[in-house]
Parts: sequence; structure tokens; C-alpha cells
Amino acid sequence: SCSDLLEKFGGHELAAGLTIKRENLPEFKKRLNQCAREYFTDIDRQPTIEAECELTPADITMAQASELYYLEPYGVSNPVPMFVMRRLRLEETTLVGGGKHTRLTLRVGSALINAMCFRQTLDDICLYPGDSVDVMFTLDINEFQNQKSLQMIVKDIRLTEHQYKSELMERELFNEMRNGKKPEELSEYLTDFSSVIPTHSDFAAVYSVIRREVRLEHEVFSLRALLNLIKCSGADVGYVKLRYIMLTFSELGILDIKTLDEEKEIYAFKMIFLKSKTNLDKSNIYRKLKSDFGQKI
Repeated sequence: SCSDLLEKFGGHELAAGLTIKRENLPEFKKRLNQCAREYFTDIDRQPTIEAECELTPADITMAQASELYYLEPYGVSNPVPMFVMRRLRLEETTLVGGGKHTRLTLRVGSALINAMCFRQTLDDICLYPGDSVDVMFTLDINEFQNQKSLQMIVKDIRLTEHQYKSELMERELFNEMRNGKKPEELSEYLTDFSSVIPTHSDFAAVYSVIRREVRLEHEVFSLRALLNLIKCSGADVGYVKLRYIMLTFSELGILDIKTLDEEKEIYAFKMIFLKSKTNLDKSNIYRKLKSDFGQKI
């Protein structure tokens, strides 16, 4: 359909080569996109990966991984077997390869197994120790200094459905509270709202973490990343608390907080140095929160 714009072209189903004059590129792009819109549905354009089966911890053995080598050589008509495991606990994350790749340590049953995420940083993955995850992977044997060990090559990874829905409910609760709903209207979420009202020590803990990171020139975070940093500091601050702390800091001019990506909840933080201490109770947002949600229902 675009052959009149091309000097020559050819290839096969896995490769295509063409020669085109530079002045024909804009029209070629326009017609190629139009062709794609006509021939592909939304489902066709959605990237998907299919797994052979779901494994249990008992299936993850050196013998199982060794048997997979009998299926080689892998290629287009014989892809590497893909597997799924659910509800694994993420124990540790480590940047490798100069920060280009990430190695995850996952608890599989009673064992710990490394899982490699190639060409993905911690920010790309946005998962942290303590998370419960589902993983799609190929099984591999890693050999280093004459020692063999099992490892997963991660093709996709996400929070388990249970944890995802739990975090989604926290986000919904915060939005409902901000939209003026009363405690009795939110009983499906909580009955004791004292757990989401930040204390002065919570404010201090969050401020200390952000100040430390900004001084290290780390100014942009997702809320999941910031919650993990706060957790690592030893403070018990959940999603709703953190959002109200951020609102209070912004209202009182303690921090300059800009939203970079609302859907992914990514923010940029900038310290505002004040000459004297600020009274948190001067915040209308904080006072209203304590007034509206300071009682059990």
C-alpha cells in the first residue's frame, strides 16, 4: 500500500528492509499509521506474553532447569518455555551492570532465588522489599566461579492481585476523604480513622527522609518509592497519612511539591528553608482532618 513511496523493499516475516527518499518520509509515516489503524484492533496492538503453565515452589529445582536444555535450540518456532509463579515475597533488590539491570531476590517456598530484570532499573520496576508479586519468567542455571545456581529471567512482574487491590483501596479512601465524605460513609474502608491521622512524629519522619534525599540530589519519587524509603527509616506511615502530610507541607510552605505524573503518582520535591519552626496546627487541612476523623465510629 506504500510501495509507490519506496525505492525498493523486501524481507521476510521477521525482518523488513527498505530504501526511501527522505522527502517521502512524512507521507510514508502518515500512510503506515493509517494502514495500522485499518488492519489492527485494540486487542491486536496490546502486547501479550503467554506462559506454558503455573509452577509451584516444588517445581523450581536444578533438575527441572537442566531438563529444559534438552528442548534446545530455541528459536521462532520453538520459543523458550515461559512460566508463571504467584504470591512470591520480594526480599531484596540490587542494581547490577552499572545500574542498567536489576536483580531481585525472591522467596520461593523456603528458598531464596535470584531473578534478573534486564534493562530495567528500580524506578522502572517500582517494587520494593516486602511486596507480594506475581512473576512471569524463564528458568535458567547461572554459573559463577564454578558454582551453579537457579535463577529466573523475568519477562514480566507485578503486584499480586490482593496487594494491588489493597493499595487501590487506600487511594480510593484518600480521594473519598478529600471529597468530603464523613467517617460513617467510609465504614467499608475503616472504623478507626486514628490510623490514618499523622502524628507530629510522622511529619518529622517524612520531612527527614525527603530532606536527606533532596540533599543527595534525589528530588523525584513515585509515592511507592517514597513510602519504601520511609519504611526503611523505621517510621510507620501509610499511603493516606503520607498524602495528608504532603498536603500539609505544601499548605504551610514547608515543601514545594510538583506533580509530574498523576496516574503513576510521581512527584518532584524541593525544600523551602524557613527561619523559624512552623506550627502544624496552623494548617487548615490538618485541623479539618483531625476534626472530621478523630473519633471512632
